[in-house]
Amino acid sequence: MGLCIGIPLDYTIWFYIASVSLQLAGALLLLLFVISTKRSKVIRRFLSNGFISNSGNTNELSYREDVFKNHFIEAYLGKCSFLYLGMGYLFGVFGSNDTINRFLILILILMGAFLFILIAIGIVKLIVSYRKDIDQKITNDELIELGIEPDISTMSNADLDSIFEEVFGSDGTKE
Repeated sequence: MGLCIGIPLDYTIWFYIASVSLQLAGALLLLLFVISTKRSKVIRRFLSNGFISNSGNTNELSYREDVFKNHFIEAYLGKCSFLYLGMGYLFGVFGSNDTINRFLILILILMGAFLFILIAIGIVKLIVSYRKDIDQKITNDELIELGIEPDISTMSNADLDSIFEEVFGSDGTKE
């Protein structure tokens, strides 16, 4: 058993740190992002919070595509949190904390949780950038197929932009 900055190199301590870090990271991600990644579920959730307009006679739907994409990101982070919690519980079987300062362990756990959250966000952004169906526009046919009857108003994109500017200002942030 060697020492590295006062931390024994006994593998059980590292399993303990990884276990609790994964559980903490998973719990934090769950609190923030528990959601399904199925396109139909994301569309349903998006429509409950989003605003969609119908562009006149073209039958094209207009909506905030960045908000729709963020719903997918949140859904994948929810899945990562479940994975982290499961792995944390499994690693807990192999870990123990009998021989080291608990304050030092707490610091390592917080650092580990932060690292695992950054890893999850990076992987999720990579997955979302490669999924083609996320960038597909929502269509009227898709809504009908899902049995969704959203509150769609018919107005031009210029009218919609004008309303958006009145509410949120020209830079898109609420005053």
